[in-house]
Amino acid sequence: MGGRQLVNPGEVVSTGAGTLARSHHVKRIYHAAAVYGVVGEGYHGIANVEQCITNALARLDWESRGYVESQEKRNTQSARPSIPRSSFRC
Repeated sequence: MGGRQLVNPGEVVSTGAGTLARSHHVKRIYHAAAVYGVVGEGYHGIANVEQCITNALARLDWESRGYVESQEKRNTQSARPSIPRSSFRC
């Protein structure tokens, strides 16, 4: 997440699979922020939770085509321009 502590509701972030790569042959994990917190009220589900699935699939497609970079590629200081993460909100 590039040092960020928060994500916007509906935002999709992809990460490497870690040990799941070896144990279950998982390549990437796509995390969708399907809830948001309200101080004093707790967590609430976002209105269009199904849009998170669409956003996750779009993120997968964009990464595979090279339109956006995965976190691992960003950490290696790739020179390829990327599309802002805000493009993947519900």
